[in-house]
Parts: sequence; C-alpha cells; structure tokens
Amino acid sequence: MGEFPDGFWARIWRDNRQWLAIVTVFVLLSHLMMWLMGHSIKPVTLMDDAVRLCAAMALPIFGVFILVVLARQRPEAPLKFLTARARKWRLPERLAGLILVVIAVRVFMSNFSTVKMAIPEVVPYYLDPLLLNIDLRLHGGPPWRLLVPWLGSPPAILAMSMLYDFWWIALFAVLLCVAAAVDRPQLRAQYITAFFLCWIVLGTVAAYLLASVGPCYYDAIYGGHHFAPQMRVLQDANQVFRIESVHRQAALWDALMRRDYANPYGVSAMPSLHVSMATLIAILGWKLNRWFAAAGTVFLLAIMAGSVLLRWHYAVDGYVAVIGTVATWKLSGWLVLRRSRAAISSSQLAGAE
Repeated sequence: MGEFPDGFWARIWRDNRQWLAIVTVFVLLSHLMMWLMGHSIKPVTLMDDAVRLCAAMALPIFGVFILVVLARQRPEAPLKFLTARARKWRLPERLAGLILVVIAVRVFMSNFSTVKMAIPEVVPYYLDPLLLNIDLRLHGGPPWRLLVPWLGSPPAILAMSMLYDFWWIALFAVLLCVAAAVDRPQLRAQYITAFFLCWIVLGTVAAYLLASVGPCYYDAIYGGHHFAPQMRVLQDANQVFRIESVHRQAALWDALMRRDYANPYGVSAMPSLHVSMATLIAILGWKLNRWFAAAGTVFLLAIMAGSVLLRWHYAVDGYVAVIGTVATWKLSGWLVLRRSRAAISSSQLAGAE
C-alpha cells in the first residue's frame, strides 16, 4: 500500500498528520513536565461513557439506514451490493479516521487532565479577585443575579445542570461526526486541529497563566461570603431535585485538596473550556447551514448562561473563551491552508520532474 501515494493509508496520513503532530508534541511535553515534577500521567476514562453513548445511538441508526437502502434497492446480491456501496461511501476511510481520533483523544485527555490537576503546584491561584471585579463592573453587579429571574427556579436550574452535563455528549458526538467526514477534508482538518489547540492553548497554557478557581471555590480560597447568596439559590434547588453540578463541585474540591491526579477534571476557571467547545460547535454550525448555525448558537448561549448560573465560571471567563476560540479557529484554518498549499506545490514539483 505504501507504494501508492494516493492509496488508502497515504490519504489517512495526509488528512491527519497535522493534528497528530500537535497531539504528539503535547503528550511528550506533558510526560516531561510530570516527570520533572515527580508525577506520572494518570489514565482517565473522561470520554469513554460519552463515546459509548454516541456509539449506542449511532449503530442502530446506521443499521436502520442500511435496511432502508436494501428495502428500496432490493439487490440480488445484498452483500456484494453493500460492499460496493461501502467503497462508494468511503466507509473504510471514515472508520479509520474515526478510530484514529478516538484513540488520540483518549491519550490526549489523560495527559491534559494530569497537567491541569498540577496547576496549583506550579502557579498558585491568584486571578479571581480581578475577574470578580471585572464581572461586577461589566454587569453592574453579580451577573448571576441577571439570570435568576429567568432561570432561578428549581426546574430551570435542574435543566441547566443537565444541559451542562450533556455538554460532554454534544462535544464528542460532534467531534466523531467531523472525524468521519472525510469528504470535507479542509473543514474536517480545521475543526480537529482547532479542537486540540483549544484544549492546549486555552485549557492548558492560558489556564496556567490565568490561574483561577472560579466562583464555586472563591470564598474557600480567598475568604468572605461573596457567592453565598448564589449558593443558597442552588442549594434550595438541590433540596427539590438533585443538582449534579452542586455535588460535582464538592467532589472536585475534595480531589483538589487531596491532590488526586487520577481525578479527570482539575480546577481552572479562566478561560472556560465549556464555552470554548460550545463556541467551536457553533462555528461549525455556521459553516454548514442555518439550522445547525441556529442550534449551535442556542447551545453556546445556554452553556454560557449555565456556566455562570451554576457557579462554575465568571462571565468574563466565557467572553475570553469565545474570543480565544475564534482566534484559534482562524489559526487552524491558516495552518490547514498552508499545509494544503505546500502539498499542492510538492505535487506540482513532482509532476514537473
């Protein structure tokens, strides 16, 4: 297969080598950093449940699709017909690209989570008072109070908490769909490259430079009762329904105090990766059609509101995440375009020879 530059494995390598190089460098640097700190990378299963759920939904849908195709076409040799259709639909390439992304994300997330958990050992949390002050000045008071009249009832808080948890499913469902979209190589490469760069640049580099814990831990770190009224609103809702965010914040704090490097989350507020990934999904929607654009935009606004209402983030965390993600998207587009032009130039030179 290696003798044919336009063959199967050549296309797989060509379409994935750029973001694979980015992931590889990050993984190597993460291992080096943890080794210097006397720690090791802890494997986490951060995405396993999400991937399994996506597969559980996708496989029956694909099975029904195959049955409908067979019912409409009624081929004399169904197996031969499906084999030909698989080649036409480029299923081997789609599956290879999909599997490659799943493996890469699983390795990447283990490194990312361990490095994120190490933030307070390298940079003490320091930025929260400034972020709180910016929030108060921008919104004329605590921004969460602007949301309570609309989203402060127990059912609304439950819905926002469930949506915030659904973020993981949406994140990986979209990523897996993009990974399989080998018929849109430029858009696919740009999205996957931007995905990993957001986690690296915003979720790691910026998280270290802008070390902050967020509203949920502000009072515990800095003292005072700045967010006690907001906590009472959430606790009142938790008396009616189980608000998962309230319990997860307590568990995450306990893991932080114990320096539990096996915990898959870590603590970092600025910038918000929830908002960053929702922004990336919205950008993708705008590149596809108006219906996906509308759904992505609504999802982004809901995640931004939930991040503030549930005490995970300052509002400014989300604003910075949006700006940073748009910039990362543009950078990824430039990188992909640069690689494409280099590939075209190489092909032209080879042809001239």
